[in-house]
Amino acid sequence: MLFLLRQVCTFLGVGVFATLCHYTALVILVEMRVLTVVPASATGALIGAIAGYQLNYRFAFNACTPHRDTAPRYLLVAAVALGMNTVLMALLNGELGLPYLIAQVITTGLVLILTFTAHRMWTFKATSPAKTGCDCDQSL
Repeated sequence: MLFLLRQVCTFLGVGVFATLCHYTALVILVEMRVLTVVPASATGALIGAIAGYQLNYRFAFNACTPHRDTAPRYLLVAAVALGMNTVLMALLNGELGLPYLIAQVITTGLVLILTFTAHRMWTFKATSPAKTGCDCDQSL
């Protein structure tokens, strides 16, 4: 239980950093009128996913699986999360008319649940029980 709590807290810490990257891109792209809200949110989500991969691999999940196995899984989860983010933003901001930052906060919370579960159960899951809790030093 303590391990799970530490893992969740570390994931949330990485998520804060990735979310800051996401929201920074979103606000800059919207406020500078580079993109409309939904594409700007999708761009920010992609930037946040890229920022979070190595930190999640190394710290939140202490993964020992090779990047050749982990990275494609991470990208698939990120693609599903991006799709979910885009649909929810279109619904909350576009259809329901919520302000874009409020819509993004709600969306982020829902996507967080999906991504933590998927990463813990699949993306960064050790290939064997002996790999659990390992301390690897792998580079991309």
